[in-house]
Amino acid sequence: MKVVNYISLSLVVALSMLGFTSCDEHDPFDDNIHVGYVLLSDHRTMSLENYEALGGGSGAKAVGVVFAEQNANHPTMAVLLGSKGVSTSARFAEKLGIKQNTSCSLEGFDGFLNTVALQAGTYTEEESTLNPTDSITKTETVTYQLSHLGWNAFDSHEYGQSDYIPSVAEMRLLLSSLSVVNPIIERLGGEPVTVSTDGGNCWYWTSTEVQDNPENMAWLMSAVNGGIQETPKNETHSYRLIVALNY
Repeated sequence: MKVVNYISLSLVVALSMLGFTSCDEHDPFDDNIHVGYVLLSDHRTMSLENYEALGGGSGAKAVGVVFAEQNANHPTMAVLLGSKGVSTSARFAEKLGIKQNTSCSLEGFDGFLNTVALQAGTYTEEESTLNPTDSITKTETVTYQLSHLGWNAFDSHEYGQSDYIPSVAEMRLLLSSLSVVNPIIERLGGEPVTVSTDGGNCWYWTSTEVQDNPENMAWLMSAVNGGIQETPKNETHSYRLIVALNY
């Protein structure tokens, strides 16, 4: 009798475990993610060869390409494909004279936190409107978002990943991988990062303000050679969104 009870109990436990684990079933996952892997809308990654062999992402859509592998300093990162024909340029800030509290670090892999800081910044202005009926002028205080650059990252595409503007250090990593990444972006129908001064703007915003003048200046980076330039934050320049992959 004891043996039968033991077997019955084991069977119940086994069946219970099947019930608990069935909702966690998923396709085998390659945790050795490499530069050039395709990022899918369901957060999977796979090689371009596997993606094309499947005829796509097996129900998911390609949204980016991995440009940096995880190490002790930063997670795996992917650059988004972008959209041909859609403008990806903005002002770092709508007004000068306001610090937006980014880290100002040239070595930090902190573009996400920088972008959050850009999204939090606001400014207020008094606006006057004349009522034509009674000719009385009404003045009210209106609050505006300080950085369209930050908010463009927040609303970048339909899948809602935590996209962000790369920091100086992250942008340098992206540029160092472009020889691998750009051809894959093009093969997936995306917009490659511009690396030529011939007919294109090769200067991109980073999310890093200039430490000695954060109220007015942020760093632009050249995709041609990785050079950085202090630039007034109210100028309009190109930008490229990236995403961190945390598994």
